[in-house]
Amino acid sequence: MYSLSNNISKYIFFIISILILIIQVNIPSIVIYENNKINLDLILLFLTFLVFINNSFKIIFVAFFLGIFQDIIISNEQLGLLSFLKSFTVYLLLGIRGYDSIWSKAVKLSYIFFVYFLHFLIYYLVIHDGVYFMIFFISFIQSLVCFVIYYFFDKFFFNIK
Repeated sequence: MYSLSNNISKYIFFIISILILIIQVNIPSIVIYENNKINLDLILLFLTFLVFINNSFKIIFVAFFLGIFQDIIISNEQLGLLSFLKSFTVYLLLGIRGYDSIWSKAVKLSYIFFVYFLHFLIYYLVIHDGVYFMIFFISFIQSLVCFVIYYFFDKFFFNIK
């Protein structure tokens, strides 16, 4: 019975991953300034929830493969950048689990926002040759949008402590 339940959960996880990849590809981008765009990073949000639900370092490998797929589909000019950043971000987010009983909810949320900001800052620093203030601003807006969506889903659907 355990193996059947475990196999079903793996299939559900695989189907959810494929759906998130399909939705990620079809989400339109928002142009902020000239050619600078932001879009919702559903894969990053999905990986964040996996960190809090599963608490396993296997999520780093999942993040790597989802990042490779995202690199191939969305931004094939920087092949490997998103796979590295997704893996690194999940590694940093897994660090929260060690402080579950010590950190308050506000500190955890601040840390998640900082990790999101670091993720997008590194990404935009690599792909854009532009004004650093614009890169900083776009990274902040992108991380704020993802964080607000994470907070909404956490508050109303998951309630992770």
